[in-house]
Amino acid sequence: MKRRNFFSWMAGAGLCATGLGRGAMAGLGSAPSPQAGTYDGPFFVSFAADGGWDPTGFCDPHTNLHRGYDDSGIVSLGGIRYANVGDNAAFFERFADKLLIVNGLDLTTNNHAVGRRYVNTGKQDETHPHWAALAAGTHGPELPLAYVAEASQSAAEGVVARSRVSNSSVLADLSFPDRVNPANLEDLSTYQTEPALDMISQWRGSRLDRMAQEQHLPRVAKAAEDLSTARLGSSELELLAEYLPEALASTGIRQQMQVALAAYAAGIAVSATFSMGGFDTHDNNDARQDSARASFLGAIMEFWDEAERLGVADRIVLSVGSDFGRTNSYNGANGKDHWPVTSMMLMGQGIEGNRTVGATDDQQYAMRVDPKTLELSEDGVTLTPAHVHAELRKLSEVSADLQARFPLPTDPLEASILGSA
Repeated sequence: MKRRNFFSWMAGAGLCATGLGRGAMAGLGSAPSPQAGTYDGPFFVSFAADGGWDPTGFCDPHTNLHRGYDDSGIVSLGGIRYANVGDNAAFFERFADKLLIVNGLDLTTNNHAVGRRYVNTGKQDETHPHWAALAAGTHGPELPLAYVAEASQSAAEGVVARSRVSNSSVLADLSFPDRVNPANLEDLSTYQTEPALDMISQWRGSRLDRMAQEQHLPRVAKAAEDLSTARLGSSELELLAEYLPEALASTGIRQQMQVALAAYAAGIAVSATFSMGGFDTHDNNDARQDSARASFLGAIMEFWDEAERLGVADRIVLSVGSDFGRTNSYNGANGKDHWPVTSMMLMGQGIEGNRTVGATDDQQYAMRVDPKTLELSEDGVTLTPAHVHAELRKLSEVSADLQARFPLPTDPLEASILGSA
């Protein structure tokens, strides 16, 4: 599919238009000209493995807890250890130097919804926004596609508008309001002449300025400001087509990734979330986890390929997590059930790679760490997603007012999980 048919394609694909999505396919199209938008990074990304992944099958290997490998199947790459099953090797060999693994995170729940909230927000209840929403609310809430929220659980809690791509015909109308046929990028005809459009634009800008100056009530003034942002954002949306690859992907998450990364390169987005299912493996755990993980990690690799093509990879901050882990034994259907101890993976700008923090014992219970050194210690603390989110917030420079509005249920550690990169 060609970039020039982007909006027509999006309408036919049934995507939605309170915003956009994300994608990545390597080698599709040449790198465009330098960024033309208003925000140049860092860019924040979250990938969710919906259903509850099995860390013993990749980033937290234990030969006594997984039937797919023995001691020879555990590979060490500096500070990273992984189980060499399925397609794991391609991912870890590529990203080990960038990758931070946090093992032994105790969620104290095996409920899907609660676990996802905890991993995505740092708190179990429904009052907190996704950390990517906090980043967008801090760095660019006024941007047309500040928060591209495609994951299944991406609450914004009023911090920033949540954008998705679901009705591209509407998006085309917003991007090209003066064109006769906005869905056709090759038809540049407009309802008015260029001089008339310039006069309308000048009058509209003056009117919006006057409306903003005349308002004294905060809510009305904010509404006037939002109207101005909405009116002026259409030209920024036009930049998307410049940064899309020549051919668009044929599957949902990859389409979403491509559009979101184009929005990054265009300077009109701050953060995005994606999710992929298939991890709730109550039967045939090993084969099903291998298959779901191959697709999931493959999507992340393609995301990074496209980020490199667009020249934004060095400004990405990426987190990867799941609802919870899988049990430390198999059930009668060769499956594994819900388990509250899990892992997260992070990499990108500001994150020191080739490291593993935390651990689980030989029965997959979380081991404590010294809060000053992060070394294993029986007298230490149990790691939770809140500890990770405290550092993600610091790294993404979440504003003080948002921090106070959405406090985390833990004190930060003295040592840095994310390291000193």
